[in-house]
Amino acid sequence: MPQENFPTHLQLNDHPHHLFLLKKAAGRKRVNRTIIKALSRYFILFFFALPSLHGYGFAAEEDITKGKRRVAVYPFEINSPEKRDAFLSSAFPETLTSALSQVRALILLERGELKKLLEEQKLGQTGIIDPETAVKTGKILGAETAVLGSFNRIGSKVRATCRLVDVGTSEVDKTHIIKVYRELSKEEELFDLMEELANTLIKSFEVDVTPEEIKQVSFRTEPTKNYSAYEYYIEGREKMLLFDMEGYEQAVPLFQKAIEADSKYALAYAALSETYYYLGYQEEQLGGEFQTYYDLCYENAKKAVKLRPNLSESHRAMAAAYAGGGKRRDPKIRQQEAQKAVDLNPNDSESYFVLWLASGGNPDDKRIKRALTLNPRFTAAYLQLGLSLYLKGLYDEAILNWRKALEINPRNSIAYSNIGDALEKKGLYDEAILNLKKALEINSRNSDAYNSMGDALHMKGDIEGASDAWRKACDLGYQPGCDNLKKFGQ
Repeated sequence: MPQENFPTHLQLNDHPHHLFLLKKAAGRKRVNRTIIKALSRYFILFFFALPSLHGYGFAAEEDITKGKRRVAVYPFEINSPEKRDAFLSSAFPETLTSALSQVRALILLERGELKKLLEEQKLGQTGIIDPETAVKTGKILGAETAVLGSFNRIGSKVRATCRLVDVGTSEVDKTHIIKVYRELSKEEELFDLMEELANTLIKSFEVDVTPEEIKQVSFRTEPTKNYSAYEYYIEGREKMLLFDMEGYEQAVPLFQKAIEADSKYALAYAALSETYYYLGYQEEQLGGEFQTYYDLCYENAKKAVKLRPNLSESHRAMAAAYAGGGKRRDPKIRQQEAQKAVDLNPNDSESYFVLWLASGGNPDDKRIKRALTLNPRFTAAYLQLGLSLYLKGLYDEAILNWRKALEINPRNSIAYSNIGDALEKKGLYDEAILNLKKALEINSRNSDAYNSMGDALHMKGDIEGASDAWRKACDLGYQPGCDNLKKFGQ
């Protein structure tokens, strides 16, 4: 069975939009077992320890993280009388994460995951991240080094300060407290401060850096000559990191304003392209008009690639454009673009994940292992790997991956729904029903959970209960529920 498209980002909370995937026939008489599987979109991100994957058929290979340092850059504390500087709390970690990620000896932890974790645990709500908070969250995320920063402005004089915290020992590295000063004649000179800060951080990590990597770091710290464009881009990224429809809809006009201010802003084109892909993807699953979004995804990805052909985000956006439904879907070009993204940034788990999907999504493919090795809290990868194993009839292995997704996000309705469906397939109906009930407690609009609940109840002989569950699935627009109700219901 061909693999379907699956977004690279996942969200923590359930979303009632579904990606329809065809399951294999069960191989025995039961309730309409050649059904359509609804796998919801999720957007979250990354990192934790992963159990051995050798049992899934992966061949042993060199650890691609060996000798590399995992770094998390936390929101900066902003001390400035100017309200407009508030956005720099997000701008510094966004820019530094992007810049440092160009050094292959460093693995940067995704900002979205860190942001969500801080919010969930109600940490850093004062705007100040202390070493204790960094150690606590850093351990959860698998970071080795936490970068804590602050920004101060007095008149035209500004200063950025960074402290490095060893997550393992909980100690602040007092030998590498970094301070960078500037007296600004214009706001764009803040980019120079960020570049110096990034390069000083790299030196403090004591890793080898190539001239090309330094060149890429310079570009990431000054991706635009227009400070207003930069502000719009950072605000758009913050909306995008909400990982929901409202966030995407708010991000689009902000990225558009960034491009209006600087028509050569490649990162903004790439971000806008991916945002259009996510919007089109959801409309496609809802049966709405999606081609316009996919066309806009392609047009903006094309501009990003033209402006910056050596930008991994540009090619990742182009891979999304060729993954989109409708007239432009092309698995071969999608794979080529994803490979380019990986070649440009081999520490990017999202690019490996996109490449794995573009290559067929085989659970034995080493690229999914690489994605999870780089980002062991990558919920999307666990969900999709579980589905790929399920489609091979490897139900226990599938359940293991879906439970891993639940360890990261206990309120993942679709993980519970998928587990319930696999347990029902194994004939463990009571256990299946318990998991399906949990799925529906989290998201009462999970139509696939209602359909699987109907299947399990029917196999237990509860025709009335099965009919009620199928009816709810049907009322939510889930066609297999309607079919089951018509064929087996009361």
